[in-house]
Amino acid sequence: MTEQPPVNPHLDDDMWFNQVSPGPSRYQGRTEKPVQYFAVVGKRDGVVLGYVWAGDEDDAAAWEPRQAAGPRALMEGSGWFHRLEEAKGRGILPSQALAELLADPEGNRGRALPGSLAEAPTLAVVKALAGPYGPVRMVHPVHYVTVSAPDGEVIGYVWGDATAVGWIQRAASSRSAYRAGAEWARKADDARQRGLAPVAVLTELSREPYVGPVTGAPGTAAIQELARTVTPADDRRLLAQLRQDDHAAWRELADAVEALTDEDRNIQWGGGHKQANGVYQWPYPIYSKPLLRAVTALSGVGAVTPEHRWTAGEVPEVPPGGRMHPADAVRAATAVVIAERPCEGTIAEAVEIGLFDAVAESLRGWYAAAGTELAPDPPPR
Repeated sequence: MTEQPPVNPHLDDDMWFNQVSPGPSRYQGRTEKPVQYFAVVGKRDGVVLGYVWAGDEDDAAAWEPRQAAGPRALMEGSGWFHRLEEAKGRGILPSQALAELLADPEGNRGRALPGSLAEAPTLAVVKALAGPYGPVRMVHPVHYVTVSAPDGEVIGYVWGDATAVGWIQRAASSRSAYRAGAEWARKADDARQRGLAPVAVLTELSREPYVGPVTGAPGTAAIQELARTVTPADDRRLLAQLRQDDHAAWRELADAVEALTDEDRNIQWGGGHKQANGVYQWPYPIYSKPLLRAVTALSGVGAVTPEHRWTAGEVPEVPPGGRMHPADAVRAATAVVIAERPCEGTIAEAVEIGLFDAVAESLRGWYAAAGTELAPDPPPR
């Protein structure tokens, strides 16, 4: 008698099963690790339909539809999903699959946007791009990246919110940094013109050398406050403009300032009256020769320098104690002297409020503290 296999009492006599083959291999659909992604846009209208993303660390890749694009985004995704499945079936890394898709960028009714390949610190950034309220929905209302020069000087900040991208130049930056800032502003604008959402612009720029990570901020006011920061390096750069070894120039500054009298500081104004031809003459300050000599002496020691962009910030004030930082003295001297040409009277105001004397005293103190004595007068011939 042939032994029958045991019967499972929990199964009905008429129940049976078919063996089902496993489905196609797929990359993981979630990750908390960094990802790469590119945008897919409509072939006719250029509207962003969604994003294809990939991350090797969790073997993950998928299509993220842009919700604002509606059913078009869902229909477009089927083609990209199938291509990702095929790539997974061949056993290649998600990043390799992403590169293949970019090399053959045509989708159903969309195509990969040229130049849109970017990196994101997490998948949440990509999901934010595709969010229901437009291109960005993130925790902070504003995000930014810090742009620096190769020597570490902070040039400025590229910021982005839900709809806009902007550039904020750091006020105390050097001339070279200011020129570089114009290039960074252009880069941000070019990325935006390619159709990238603001946070995608920041993510793309964060991959550039000397650019910091994407950081959140409560608003642009916070970034503007960062841009007003003055660093010790800024002070050192301005003090390096002073001609420390030009003893004759420092002697001239000392003599010119000490020669000033109360009468020189009591500046009178001319003009301001109606002339015979009926034209009113614009008021102008009348500076004495000794005061003009002292002004010229400030330039002679290097305190008036184009290295300080005087239009980018306010003129330093005299501290309550009356003693200015030497670098602030350079800033004030530059602003007061250069601004006199387009706006007559800035020197008069500086003299009246004590700023001019505070500048001269601070600079002379710096020169003395540098361990350099005034050069003696040359011997008579």
